[in-house]
Amino acid sequence: MESLYRLLSTNTGKLSIPANIKYIKLDIGLSYGAPYSQLWLSRLSPDRIVFGFEPNRKSIQCIKTGKGFEHFPYPRINTQYIDDRFFLIECALDDETGIKKLYMTDNDPGTSSLYKPTCFGVEEVIEIPCIRLRNFFEMIPWDRFEFVEHIKVDTQANDLRILMSGDEYIRNRVVYITIECGNEKAQYQCDKEYSGYTREDIYKYMNDNGFELCSTPVYSLDGEMRLLSSNHNHRYNLTFVNKRFKDIAISAGLDCSLLLE
Repeated sequence: MESLYRLLSTNTGKLSIPANIKYIKLDIGLSYGAPYSQLWLSRLSPDRIVFGFEPNRKSIQCIKTGKGFEHFPYPRINTQYIDDRFFLIECALDDETGIKKLYMTDNDPGTSSLYKPTCFGVEEVIEIPCIRLRNFFEMIPWDRFEFVEHIKVDTQANDLRILMSGDEYIRNRVVYITIECGNEKAQYQCDKEYSGYTREDIYKYMNDNGFELCSTPVYSLDGEMRLLSSNHNHRYNLTFVNKRFKDIAISAGLDCSLLLE
């Protein structure tokens, strides 16, 4: 948890965020290159900051060095952003705190999970720290920020549990949420409540908390990251907007962009 605690002000116990930053994004589940963070930081104005969460040590090493897994097509974070506008937090999020097992698969560090895989081989099982999303929200200096602009969650069968761990902050402090919706119950041993969720589970949770499905700007995977379209069903990723912030999202030009997958 050192990577998180070193970001805190010794005076306030809150995150130390530069004065020029207006908007916060959370990238939860970075894989080996944090491609979404790269999209946001490379094409948006420099008044955004991204906090990225990743527990897989292979992915962490790739992100920090910019090397490894070059045969995969996704863009990766430019190392110049690290500790400037991109801050890597080396832990997992869950609806429970403590030390948990992470199953590192042998095909792609982006498919590591808190759940034992049934479709992938397990290369190694390691122990990692987990916190609730609420724990992180409590560190944000809310006297400066009205909301978190966008949360993208892609954690291999655990996304809904992570959002549920955000409690009232999800309802009251988040504008956009993107959640993966694949058939992960068939890929992992989802033995916790709300793990391996269904599309219906997502709709119910988001609707119950004041969100509605929204259109998503989708960008290409090439170096230029060209805008391809805006649509509601981005393969496995669904994006929702908090109805209480809809007017602000439009007037302020807030961002919920994604990459083509």
